[in-house]
Parts: sequence; structure tokens; C-alpha cells
Amino acid sequence: MVSLGGATNFDKVRLCIEDVTEFLDLLEINDSRTDLGKRYELCQKIAGEKVINRVENLVVACWSTKDRIKKEIRDGNGGHAASEWEKSLFESDATHMIQYLANSIKHHGIDGGFLKQNMYKNVGPKLGKTFLFMTNSRFPGALKPFFEIEGNSVPPFSIDSVKGMIGGEIYYNFDTVILSVAIEDSQGNRIGQAMESAARFCENLLETERKYLHG
Repeated sequence: MVSLGGATNFDKVRLCIEDVTEFLDLLEINDSRTDLGKRYELCQKIAGEKVINRVENLVVACWSTKDRIKKEIRDGNGGHAASEWEKSLFESDATHMIQYLANSIKHHGIDGGFLKQNMYKNVGPKLGKTFLFMTNSRFPGALKPFFEIEGNSVPPFSIDSVKGMIGGEIYYNFDTVILSVAIEDSQGNRIGQAMESAARFCENLLETERKYLHG
């Protein structure tokens, strides 16, 4: 996720992120081996429904933060500035995604005549299954070592070591661990993932908040 620093408008978002990522404390990473490979072990399953509930809270908190910042801009700079700021947010597809998901979560679905300008209105995105994804992003090329589990829960597992070799150089271990929820279209196809969309949305909010509220 994007670093939110001390931005007070994002306090609720920050707590929601922590609620999701605390499940990763169940993943034990042991580097006591004599070689460079670490051992990855999940001894207790991660309940997918709990992750989804916390991700829902995050998505709604993201959209509520947008409303809070818009009010501050309106109070400090006037209604036109607030409208222009909000309009600029929709240049990012992440804004459309978070708007759609947040309203669908809050209202248990989207009415056909609602969110007419949303780019995903005919896609019908929804939160799908929880997944855990680990990879070594430093490994050159597209075929990076990875491990992924998607389902109603993340079951216990153990990985003794991870390494990949290319060009005579060995790359050890995972350097990226993502626990998230898939975003699916109305046909069940994955079209994104919730933590990434929330991160891009918050990054855009943070950047524009500084511009409009702090110069």
C-alpha cells in the first residue's frame, strides 16, 4: 500500500489497512538456515471471509475519505474548486473502481440507473475470493518465481526454500507478499485486486489533497 504518513484524513484508511495486513503475522519466515534460502510457513489458515469483511471496510473508508476531503476543499476554497478536484479524480480508473465497489457494498448492490458515468457500470465488479501471492520481483523477466493460493480460505502450507537462477545468478526468497481479495466482473473473471485499487486511489487522493489544501 501507499505510505500515508501522518495525513490525518487517512486515519480510518490506515487502520483498515492494518486490519487486513495483520493476517500476515500468521506467516512465519525463518531465516535460520545455513544457506540463503528462507523457510515460509503458514501454520494456521487465514479465513477468507474475515479478509473480505476487512477489505470491504477499507473500500468504504477510502470513499468516505474522498467525501471528507471534498468537504474540506469546499469549505476552504469554494464549491467550484471542490467540484473540479472531484472531477480530476475520475481521470483514474481506480476512482471508478472504488466508487463502484464502495456503493455496492454500502447499498447491497447497484441500481441500474445509479453511477451512470462510472466506467465499470456495465462490468459489474464485485469482490471475489481471498488470495495470498508471493513473488521475487527482483528476478529478471516475466517468469518470476511465485506462489499463490486463492479460495474461501488460505490453508496452511510450508515452503522450504525459494530460488531461481538466470544468467548464472541465483535469486533467493520472496520479496513481495500480498494478501488481498480478487475483483471479478459479472462473469467471475478476475479484473483486478482490491488492495492494489485502494492503494492507487489513496495515492491519488493524497497527491491532490496536498495540492488543494496545502498548496
